[in-house]
Amino acid sequence: MDWMAAHLDIVTWVILGIIFIVAEAVTVSVVSIWFVGGCALALVLALIGVPFWVQLIVAIGASAGLLVGCRKMITANLNRKKALKDEDISNLVEGKTGVVTEAIEPGKNGQIEIGGNYWTARAFNEEDHFAANDRVIVIRLDGLCCVVEAADNVQ
Repeated sequence: MDWMAAHLDIVTWVILGIIFIVAEAVTVSVVSIWFVGGCALALVLALIGVPFWVQLIVAIGASAGLLVGCRKMITANLNRKKALKDEDISNLVEGKTGVVTEAIEPGKNGQIEIGGNYWTARAFNEEDHFAANDRVIVIRLDGLCCVVEAADNVQ
């Protein structure tokens, strides 16, 4: 017990570091992890005997610096990976062959399946009709609607 009392600063930084790690794991909000860095730096200072008030200032400064300096970069990268751009979606279906799952009537939408994904579809030529199980090829994407024609029409 005497060691713990004599080294309360070390115990404090270890406990706070664990709390911030658990908080980050539970929330995955990319906020608490930066405080772990501040705690780790303060722990190093505690181990070499730097006064607690210096440890506290360094922990706060390092945490704030990491939070401000890195969070925007990390969250922007995460959001960029989550948000598909229009051209990314187009590349998923344009030129691909699909199977009609709901009939495509002249001037109306139906549904096709491409690689296990279902898409709203309409005929490239408005007078065309495609029955269920017909094979079609996606000519282009209009919003989230595939514009299709018969697969045997495309070479």
